Amino acid sequence: MNKLNYIGALHIGTTTVRFHIIDGQGTTIASSAEKLQLLYPQPGYVEIDPDELWLLVIKVMKDTFRESGFCPEYLRGLGISTQRCSFTTWNPRDGRHFHNIITWRDLRANKLVNEWNSSYQTRALRIGSRLMYTFLKEHRYLMMSDFKFMNSQITLRLLWALQNVQELKDEAKKGNALMGCIDTWLLYKFTGRHVTDVSNAAATGIFDPFLMNWSTAMISILKLPPGLFPKVVNSSGDFGVTHKCIFGVEIPIYCLMAAQSASLFGSGCLHTGDLKITLGTGTFVNVNSGSEMHTSTSGMYPAIGWRIGEELVYMIEGAWNDTGSIVEWAKQIGLIDQLAETVDIANSVDESEGVFFVPAFSGLHAPINDYTAAAGFIGIEPTTEKAHIIRAMLESIAYGIVLIFEVLRRETSHSRIKIRVDGGVSANDFVLQLIADLTGFVVERATSTEMSILGVAFVAGLQCGIWKRKEDVYKLRKVDRTFKPNILNRIRYRLLIPHWKRALEKFGRCVSRYWEITSPERNILLTASLNFEQKMTEQQISSVPSEVVLEIDEELIYAGAQNMLPVVDECRITVDSDLSNDTQTTQTDGKMADYASLVDRTRTVFLNGKTRSLEWRIKQLKQALLMLEECEQEIISALATDLHKCKFETVSTEIKFTEAEVIELLRHLKEWSADEKVCLTFYNFLCITN
Repeated sequence: MNKLNYIGALHIGTTTVRFHIIDGQGTTIASSAEKLQLLYPQPGYVEIDPDELWLLVIKVMKDTFRESGFCPEYLRGLGISTQRCSFTTWNPRDGRHFHNIITWRDLRANKLVNEWNSSYQTRALRIGSRLMYTFLKEHRYLMMSDFKFMNSQITLRLLWALQNVQELKDEAKKGNALMGCIDTWLLYKFTGRHVTDVSNAAATGIFDPFLMNWSTAMISILKLPPGLFPKVVNSSGDFGVTHKCIFGVEIPIYCLMAAQSASLFGSGCLHTGDLKITLGTGTFVNVNSGSEMHTSTSGMYPAIGWRIGEELVYMIEGAWNDTGSIVEWAKQIGLIDQLAETVDIANSVDESEGVFFVPAFSGLHAPINDYTAAAGFIGIEPTTEKAHIIRAMLESIAYGIVLIFEVLRRETSHSRIKIRVDGGVSANDFVLQLIADLTGFVVERATSTEMSILGVAFVAGLQCGIWKRKEDVYKLRKVDRTFKPNILNRIRYRLLIPHWKRALEKFGRCVSRYWEITSPERNILLTASLNFEQKMTEQQISSVPSEVVLEIDEELIYAGAQNMLPVVDECRITVDSDLSNDTQTTQTDGKMADYASLVDRTRTVFLNGKTRSLEWRIKQLKQALLMLEECEQEIISALATDLHKCKFETVSTEIKFTEAEVIELLRHLKEWSADEKVCLTFYNFLCITN
């Protein structure tokens, strides 16, 4: 064997540890994998034993060498990719950890997250950032103007550990404590170095991706010991060598990357605008944004793809934490045996018959950003079959991706013609075809679904000279199958998605009211599809480029079916229904019919006391939130026309500011309106009457 032609790639995912040996053609010649045991000591706690993880990593690598007969000395080097934001702390004097690895799915800090997000410090940070952006127009301040702590980031889980693990608390005060994500922990065990790369650091919530160092502001606000944090370096370089006692030889480590960054690289998304979707334990939509960091006000997370030499690549990320976990849950309760069988089961029925699934085992993520939401089904009837339930579960995966794509269309101008997918759930043809139908883009699945493995192998191989240029490894990617969008299916589903969004509202904020799609509404879907078929034959449809699907179906859906859809009262602010019983129309053809009449009726209702009830006020506030959401584009256009405000400024200083105030009112209105006993003073005690 030629030592120059082989690279090792180690990947630690949420539930699996994998090791591959890859040759110069990008082909896996040997591999091994083991399930990673997650620990659930309490509800909401999700942990990994650091010692068990270390032993499992060594076992998987040695099993690969032994079963393939491959000698470790033939490896040119090693690349490591890991799940992000799962961390532990340890004592550098003896290497003993203070607690188990607290994973990215852990919710133990949820109380702290809620407290800090509603705290005066966080509100002041948002307001100050809005003001700074207004004057300086720097995107870092725009991003901070909508800042929220999240359970998936390390920030408050680390604070929880410092407050609740006594030994860590004591040793941190003495400077005898180190912190690191799984990448840092493994590198420390392999080489003794306390180092992380930029892609892992950027996801923690404590790293400033604009200044490219640990955020002194965040460390100061949370009062975190600055000595805890590892040195941040490039994604490729000299990370040291493994201790000789582990494998009998020293193996150089050339790459350290976060799993999603490695997957983006391995998928061949090397140019600005390239997009991939990982369907693993969670769904991760990543877009290469080149040298420009994207700032989002909808919960899309700006991250770092990689830094290789002088090249710094940012990426945009939208994530839903429950994808593969949905499949695992279905296995646990006996609904299915394997993922592969769900394709035939889902296709055995034409639709889910009004059944919708809300995939919120870990809350709802961008752009909903409701971490209190619960998972569940809605619309189940006595006639509902197993196939309807399974189809609804698979559909929910694609629906979540649609929400992320809606944000991408609003916030970015990148042109794209295809989507690359990887991850375990990407083996499901039903899900991939539905993603193609709903997004209007060709979906491309590679022969290997382990893109994180390929990514770190390629980066490590480029570093040590197996490949010379990025273009060389791009050519090594092999496509298994492509899924082309079906326009008829897209039209049918685009009319269903609004109902699924309403189902999300029912399970958000612990709301438990039920809603189901009615038979007349299903007839509307059929009518819309038939109208479309009358306009275009199947041959014409197949010849339409995927890029124009969006324009076609928006025009036909809304022109052909919108008038038949029932109006949802809870999603519209109707002045008449809330202010009086008068059925007189107040709005005609978009113009106010009679200002004087409206003012008189409003004044009369106010004097009658209808607006005094707490329920009425809460309803109005909720409707105001819905109005801000539904009319966002109209508000942006109006302020651009009247005040020449740009979109970013309108969203950050007008819409989001108002939303925050309304949410604050909803949170405290009952408390503020409660009866309060007032103590008597010397000046008014004589006013007491019997």
